[in-house]
Amino acid sequence: MDEFGEAFAVAVEEARSVFPTGDLRTALHALRTIEVKADSDPIVAAAFILMLDPQPPVDEIHENFGRWVETFKVFLSNGEASGQVNLEVPLEDAAEFLVISLLGLTSLSHRTLGRSGVNDQMHLRLLFTGLGVPNTQELITDVLGVPQP
Repeated sequence: MDEFGEAFAVAVEEARSVFPTGDLRTALHALRTIEVKADSDPIVAAAFILMLDPQPPVDEIHENFGRWVETFKVFLSNGEASGQVNLEVPLEDAAEFLVISLLGLTSLSHRTLGRSGVNDQMHLRLLFTGLGVPNTQELITDVLGVPQP
């Protein structure tokens, strides 16, 4: 989990270099980066599996989850300030929902649906629409059009 936390921090920094405003584009890019890393890095892939384990090391997962939620609170707050999102729930709840949903999509969609750009985009549109993003397709197109490292 420590190595996964480090990989996530690197993904966030890389995303901030591409989308420096630190908003929803930054958030989505960071998550897509860690998702791609999970396809090639066995430690990152194992961390996703560990998070789904019914008997995980709860303290380590809780610590990382808290850091992710704090990171995404900043992204959502910046997105709200710039008009990218109109949150209808408290910021903390929206950040938790975003982290849980995106980690779940990453972990489960590859196991159950395989890799499909069409399905990935549909799931992301549903997720971001549910959060209150008025133009989900623009957000997704902007981020997915950037090559992954």
